[in-house]
Amino acid sequence: MKILLSDWHLAPFRVEKFLTQKRNFIEIIIQYFAKKFEDKEKEAKMLESIRLVVKKENIKVGYFNGDFMESRRTERGMNTTEDLEKALELKAYIMKKLGLILAFFNLGNHESGYDLPLCTDAEKGINWQAIKNFLVFTEAEELYCSFYEDNSKLIFVPYIFSEEKARDFDLDAEKKIFLGRMREDLKEDIPTILLVHDPDSFDDVELLGLIRENREKIKFIFFGHYHSWINLFFMRIMVNVYGRILLFPFRCFVDLFFFALTKGDVHIVRELGIYFRKRKNIPTIIRELGAVLIPAPTGTVGIGGGYLVLDLGKGTYEKKKI
Repeated sequence: MKILLSDWHLAPFRVEKFLTQKRNFIEIIIQYFAKKFEDKEKEAKMLESIRLVVKKENIKVGYFNGDFMESRRTERGMNTTEDLEKALELKAYIMKKLGLILAFFNLGNHESGYDLPLCTDAEKGINWQAIKNFLVFTEAEELYCSFYEDNSKLIFVPYIFSEEKARDFDLDAEKKIFLGRMREDLKEDIPTILLVHDPDSFDDVELLGLIRENREKIKFIFFGHYHSWINLFFMRIMVNVYGRILLFPFRCFVDLFFFALTKGDVHIVRELGIYFRKRKNIPTIIRELGAVLIPAPTGTVGIGGGYLVLDLGKGTYEKKKI
């Protein structure tokens, strides 16, 4: 049995990130609900819940599927020495508390850096220094990560497939290298498990094609990033509003709503529309592939949180609530 974890967003730099990242309406909403549902014992309860399962089931190893920690300049990812030092410190602390080896980590957007419609940092985006620090953090030599456990092969699919460009290197070239390695791995006749950080990566045509070609061999597909079923439900609504002609009147209403929330920022409203239209097929693809969400421990505004226990020997998984 193995513990699957994702999206803890440990935040050692709560104040510093707002020196470059503006408090947009999403941040304000998150902070509002976070205060309403705030539970000062939440982290302790989370760790104790996992520790008890680890002890009871004699679990030795855990896998982390991205967004372990938020960095000093969160939209730039883990690209400073301070970020790396703090991440290593937190990893050691968490493993000691859990009595568990966190053996492998996936690259989430908070490790790599990211460029999304609500980003405001001028130096936002995936960057090579953040990836280099992540590799030091994970004690890996390259971004591609696959390994064997209990007669299965596990492959991490990192956040790089969810974006179209990087700040300071050729992202397409890096994707091709990754897909080449993954294609070779999937030639082996062995049950395979994919751990995908962000299901928006399924929008990458080559990645999705490779998964579909090998779907019978792929036993499970797990993903993170969305935190809970609430976010998936919200995504389905938004892609329908922006993707269906018959719902155009609702789209106008939503555009006006975002326009008011962003205090008249037309650029952000336009980018949000592009974002949801581009991802219009993601909910359908998730259902088609039978992909399973690894919940964030606190879920969304305190709802739907937990973690996932995978029994490779039996070929089963179970979602645990905190």
